[in-house]
Formats: sequence, C-alpha cells, structure tokens
Amino acid sequence: MTSRYNIKVTPVFKLCLEKLATFLTRKFSHSVATETRQAIKEKISTQLSTQPYAAPRSERLTELGLTEYRQLLIDKHNVVFFRVDESNSTVILLLVIDSRQDLKKLLFEVNLLA
Repeated sequence: MTSRYNIKVTPVFKLCLEKLATFLTRKFSHSVATETRQAIKEKISTQLSTQPYAAPRSERLTELGLTEYRQLLIDKHNVVFFRVDESNSTVILLLVIDSRQDLKKLLFEVNLLA
C-alpha cells in the first residue's frame, strides 16, 4: 500500500499561482490559464500526494541556498517547487513558476530572498 502525503498550500504558492494565471491570461488566453491551473492541480494530487520523492531536488533553488526543495515538472514550461515534511507526512508547496521566468527575481518579489 502506498502512503499518502497531505498537501499544504502556502500563501506564497497561492500568490505565485495567481501571478502565473495573470501572465498566461495576458500572454495567451483565459482558457490557457485555466487549463494550466487544472494541470497543476491534477499533477500535484496524483504524483506529489503519493510519490513526492520521485521528483528531483531543485538545482535552481540549491544554487540560491535553498537546499531542501524538490521540483515537479508540470508541462513544458511550468514547475512546482516543494519540500517534504516527513514527520507530518506533508508536502509543502512553495512556488509554481513558468520555467522561462527569472527565478531569483520572483523569489525577491515574494520575499523569500533578501
């Protein structure tokens, strides 16, 4: 039997998801933004809730000194960053970004880097 992890959505993740939806709506269309949000939710519920360690550690965040985070590729351009709290069987969602975004700039915008 596969153990299940609870999913915790942080305020920063929610903010990043809204920023991503706004970007996609402006750049493409509302339907693209809606489809992307749905794909993100689906992949989180099917993959992270059962196999969070299947996702690799994030090299991009490690380079910035954030070493405990993993990344889940949603599709060609979208990535979810998260960490696993094994003691509580919880996956904590940190960020969702379009991989073409400047990660360092986004982290400054959401106050995760000083």
